[in-house]
Amino acid sequence: MMKKVLNLSDWSGKTYSDVAYANGVAFISGQMSLDENNQPVRGTIEEETARALDNLKKVVEKLGAGLDDVLFTQVILLSNDDFPGFSSTYAKYFPNGYPARVATIAKEIYLGLRLELCAVVALDRSNEDKNV
Repeated sequence: MMKKVLNLSDWSGKTYSDVAYANGVAFISGQMSLDENNQPVRGTIEEETARALDNLKKVVEKLGAGLDDVLFTQVILLSNDDFPGFSSTYAKYFPNGYPARVATIAKEIYLGLRLELCAVVALDRSNEDKNV
C-alpha cells in the first residue's frame, strides 16, 4: 500500500491534503460552501449544502468516480435546526442510496459557514492513477 495525496487548492499554509487515497479508497477533506476562488458563499442551509455537495462532486469526479461511489460522509452543522434543510438537500444528491453518515453539531464552523462535510469514496482501482 502506498498512500497518495492530491491537492486541488493553493491555500498557503494549509496542513492537510484535499484528498488522500490508497488501495481503492479516497478520503476527501472538508467541503464547504466556497466559490471557485475559495471564497465563502453564505446562504440558507439548503444553498450552502448544495454548494458544498457540488464541490464534493467535482472532487469525486476528478478521482474518476461519482457520487454513487461515496461510501461515507461526515457533516458538521452549526445548528440542530439546520438538520432538516440539510437532509432534504443532501437526499437529492444520492438518489440511488445514501452513504453511511455521521452528523455533528459544532459551536463554530470555519469561515462562518453553516456546514462542512467530508467523505470516503470507493475508487475503481484500474483508474486510480489515471485521473489524478
